[in-house]
Amino acid sequence: MKIEKKEAHIVLIDLDSASCRVMEAILHEIPDIQVQSESRDFVKAFDLIKEVEPSIVILNLFPAEEPVFHLAEKITRFFPDMSLFITSKQTDSTLVIRAMRAGAREFICQPVAKDELIKAVMTVVKKKRQSEIEKASKGKVMTFFGARGGVGTSTIVTNIASILAKLAAKDVVVVDLNLQFGSTALLLNMKAKYSIVDIAKNIENIDLQMMQSMLPKNDTGISLLAPPYQIEEAESITAGHIGHVFTFLKNIFDYIIVDTHQGFDDVTLRALDESDHIFIVTFLDVPTIYNTKRCLDLFQKIGYDQEKVRLIVNRYSNKADINFAAMEKLMDYPIFWRLPEQNDMSIAQSINKGTPIAQMMPQSDLSQNFISMMKNFNGQLIPDDKAGKDKKKKSKLKKKGK
Repeated sequence: MKIEKKEAHIVLIDLDSASCRVMEAILHEIPDIQVQSESRDFVKAFDLIKEVEPSIVILNLFPAEEPVFHLAEKITRFFPDMSLFITSKQTDSTLVIRAMRAGAREFICQPVAKDELIKAVMTVVKKKRQSEIEKASKGKVMTFFGARGGVGTSTIVTNIASILAKLAAKDVVVVDLNLQFGSTALLLNMKAKYSIVDIAKNIENIDLQMMQSMLPKNDTGISLLAPPYQIEEAESITAGHIGHVFTFLKNIFDYIIVDTHQGFDDVTLRALDESDHIFIVTFLDVPTIYNTKRCLDLFQKIGYDQEKVRLIVNRYSNKADINFAAMEKLMDYPIFWRLPEQNDMSIAQSINKGTPIAQMMPQSDLSQNFISMMKNFNGQLIPDDKAGKDKKKKSKLKKKGK
């Protein structure tokens, strides 16, 4: 996704030329701010506001309070989303209350304190940009949740990310929310200079470009948001951080693929709430099926429906005599997909090399199964010609060799 950083516009209306010059000088110091001023005519001032549609309008009450209050009320009535600042040398409570009633967000005393004005402006600008990011967010969050440890969620996450990045040509980021023992960086053979802790610490100062620059990307086009380097740092990550981070990521990437741990703490629950799709990964043994049933019951209580939560059976064998219909009846939930067993040597090789099976062995049954899963999940996400391209090339080479 293309990231655009827009300038914030401010209209300054101040009939006091000395005050106007001072505020203009301060505002011009703020990066990505465009200031236009009117210091003579209130009618022209309102026309300028209509033309520019600024984020902020600043009005000085001096030297004519009544016309300024009339203009303030008019601005509030016609442009309720604009932030109105009123400034004045007089600071009695009656005047401040009247300014607030006229729609002022901030009342700034004259002479203007530089830090106070900059802080007030930046607060509005950040909130507006955050709102714009949320409105523009298009990325989909797909979270993989294991019914117990060791069911293969990290392996599935890295392979799905590889397929979406390569075959579907999507901008993909893997988010490792197994904050204490995450392993996706190893499975993708990636090193991250920054972790989610660095982003959380600076969340108020990070913009889209900075966020994107902090995430490493491998040769297949997968970006990574890594877990903390130190186990104890995991405690510093909150549900609020997750909400902010996902808002940014959804504006940068087409797909956010999330690997979680197996607990229902605040961070995991926030990630699940933010998710467009949740995939529960399970095994065909009694303890895992028991945990799966409990997870599904909880998700239904939370209000997640079958469109949001899908069930994946990992490492099933065609040789095993399994009644999947009976299993679905037992759990009172449909099985969305079954991933077959893979040769243990191949899995070990994939893990040790840090190369997903889908990339290392694209023609294997498991790789083709992953592709079919994504096709079944989202229609034309992966075109048939791309999915079968490598296979066709291989067949032609065999024919030439005969």
